[in-house]
Amino acid sequence: MGVMESRIGASLKAARARLGWSRETLAHHSGVSWSAIAQIESGRRKDVRLSSLSAFARALGVSVDYLIGSATATAPRLLEHRLLTYGSDEAYLAAATPFFAEGMERSDSLLAVTTRTRG
Repeated sequence: MGVMESRIGASLKAARARLGWSRETLAHHSGVSWSAIAQIESGRRKDVRLSSLSAFARALGVSVDYLIGSATATAPRLLEHRLLTYGSDEAYLAAATPFFAEGMERSDSLLAVTTRTRG
């Protein structure tokens, strides 16, 4: 197994694990079969198509450079913080519902922290 193949497999597995995704989940989001993912991660598959690398990068939210282990690649963002201010329960739901729906569609990990109602 060459250095490039081992880097791709390790990077792919690490990015998938950070999201808490199984190979089947990555297959669903990328369109690449779970068996191909298993072969790439284990190093059995030596030639990884650019189209597969691009599909993995899009699904995992990383760059192709990250997957191939480029020295110039940046690690994916592990946590994104957003602040929502609201004046009523209705305003909270109007803003939070689309945010959570989009995050669930991408299989993001989501957390909402609110304060007690003041009244």
